[in-house]
This record gives sequence, C-alpha cells and structure tokens, in this order.
Amino acid sequence: MATNIQSPSSAAQPRNALAVGIAGTAAAVALFIAGIALFAMAIAAPIALPIAAQLNLGVTASDMEIARQLAAFWWLFAIASVASFFAAFAVIVKVIGRVSPVAAE
Repeated sequence: MATNIQSPSSAAQPRNALAVGIAGTAAAVALFIAGIALFAMAIAAPIALPIAAQLNLGVTASDMEIARQLAAFWWLFAIASVASFFAAFAVIVKVIGRVSPVAAE
C-alpha cells in the first residue's frame, strides 16, 4: 500500500510561523514577568517586617510569622527568578530558530 505524503501548502507555513511566533512571544513575556516578580519577592521578603514595624502598619501576628518564614527562603526566590529569565531566553532562541527561514540545499 502506497502512502501519499503531501507537503504542507505554502500558505500554511506562514500561518504556522505566525502562530509559533505569537505563542512563543507570549510565553517569553510571561516568563520574563514571572522572573521580575520572583526577583521582587527575593528582595522584599527580608525587608518587609522591618519596614512594616517602622511604619506602624497594622500587621497581625500570623502575617508577621508567615513573612518571617518566607524571608528565610529569599535565595529560593532568587534561584527561581534566574531560572525564569533563562527559560524566557531559551524560548526566544527556540522561536527564532523555528520561524527563521531555512536555506535550500
């Protein structure tokens, strides 16, 4: 039995590249924003309690205990932030590689 394999139409290839480009860009932007948020948490976790105490903010004891426990894991937020930035860079590289035209041999 012969299998009929058809190459994709030339009209479908630009649409595929556009879809990959849009989805990849959205993923890269989301990873970049997540990296910024995680970096902000790494910075803010250790300094949140002293600032709240200095400004006499109404912070409950349970909130202070949660903040104290999270402050011990600032390094985890920093590592996750760096990983998110690297993942965003990897997505950008892969999207560029996928949508770039291939030279005919």
